[in-house]
Amino acid sequence: LGRAQALLRAHRLGINAELPGRSHTLSSRPKGYGPELGSPAEIAFSRGKSVRLDRLEKKQPHLLRLDSFLTMLGRVAPGRGTSISLYWAPPNTAPLAHQNLWYDELVVQVTGSRRWTVCRRGLSAEAIQRTRKAGGRKPCTDVVLRRGDALYLPSRGWHWTSEGAGPSAHLAWTFLPLVAVDFVVAAGAKARVTSGKHPMLGAPLPLWAHSTLSGAAEAVAAQCLTLPWLDPARDQAFCRRNHVELSLQRLVGYIGFAKDQPLRRARDRPAAGPAPAGGSDADLEFVLNSQQAKRRARRWSQNMFLLFVVFSGVLFLMLVFVCIFIFHEPRRRVSSSKKND
Repeated sequence: LGRAQALLRAHRLGINAELPGRSHTLSSRPKGYGPELGSPAEIAFSRGKSVRLDRLEKKQPHLLRLDSFLTMLGRVAPGRGTSISLYWAPPNTAPLAHQNLWYDELVVQVTGSRRWTVCRRGLSAEAIQRTRKAGGRKPCTDVVLRRGDALYLPSRGWHWTSEGAGPSAHLAWTFLPLVAVDFVVAAGAKARVTSGKHPMLGAPLPLWAHSTLSGAAEAVAAQCLTLPWLDPARDQAFCRRNHVELSLQRLVGYIGFAKDQPLRRARDRPAAGPAPAGGSDADLEFVLNSQQAKRRARRWSQNMFLLFVVFSGVLFLMLVFVCIFIFHEPRRRVSSSKKND
């Protein structure tokens, strides 16, 4: 909480802090900055305005390492990054107006409490208003977040907050996960799935629980079998493990994932080296010793540095010799001409 208050004083409106915009459809036009433009966000907060502090993933990168869950959350969108914002709301003020975002969001309440309203995905603002006026089935759900509570907000869904008696602060992790249709495009099978909207094509790829692409390939291959293929018997070739792993490499490379350690055959293993734990005579591969690899890399860098020093020294001596020859030879000629005169 103390660090969140310090960020409120450090961020400035219009630079790395904003006033949360209001929806043009469900509410009034956005508020202007007013006289607080360029001033610390704390001034706007003291005047009863909600503020949003942006780019915390760069200023406070340790926030992404607070929990292993956040590390796995980053694997959902490899290469796209995760942004963090901090929302502060004074008493009797809503931190957030009506909004419908195109990315997913995870909200964690830091202090205070606020009531959140979350609507079903795919509903327009007009449909929500008509349903409310007609008194039919409620398209939205209300939930109260208190300190330490978390809330997942899917993309393409209207949500907003209500006013509260005391001040409130919450963190918002935003990310855009990779979905099944991204895998289909990377696999070159875009023409092999049914045209039109299908819910399975929008399902996120199960990448969060795996630290390597080879481990994630099995889970993605299982999801691949459930996709709406035109000819399931023929198109199952796209769901083979080796093809899935190759498609994932095209899609994300190794961003956020550890590379599999290189392997070599058992006949290349040193005679004194022990067999790998849990291995057998049938296993012809084992993992290279990482310590030996580091030692070789360190020795190579030291040798290159020594070679650079020797080469620089020789070049410097040659340069000194050339300079002496150039500036000393004219003086000898002048002195000899004077003697002749």
